[in-house]
Amino acid sequence: MPKSKYGRYLIKGPFKVIDHYTGTSIVAHENEYNANIAIGYHCLANTKFRAEKPHTHDFHELLCFIGGNPLDIKDFGAEIEISLGKELEKHVIKSPTVVSIPPGLIHCPLIVKRVDKPVVFLEVSLTPKFGTKFLNEKNAPKKNKKGARK
Repeated sequence: MPKSKYGRYLIKGPFKVIDHYTGTSIVAHENEYNANIAIGYHCLANTKFRAEKPHTHDFHELLCFIGGNPLDIKDFGAEIEISLGKELEKHVIKSPTVVSIPPGLIHCPLIVKRVDKPVVFLEVSLTPKFGTKFLNEKNAPKKNKKGARK
């Protein structure tokens, strides 16, 4: 059988089963698509997922939270909390949302608080190879006496 001229553009996977997500994910963080982009596609159907440590990236990242009903992606039944900036300003996501994170913006913790209906979590990073810079204790926001972040 002759070799296809364009078959190399159809890529299957990479598929991975990750314990804190539901079902199978697509995780392409090592330039698998030769497209200068890193992506992750996951389903959230429980509260197992938590990205606890504040961190930054050297690239722009989009975190997309979309209702899991393919007939109505606005049908969103979850509550997800994300902290942004050096102050770890908290935001609660209760409807379909894209969090647009420029390079160097501190983000996380990201915590799934409640899931009534499955949610699609799509991460899109404008880099061929995904990398994270976790904050060390010197750079971490300090807590005041009441436990709130300054």
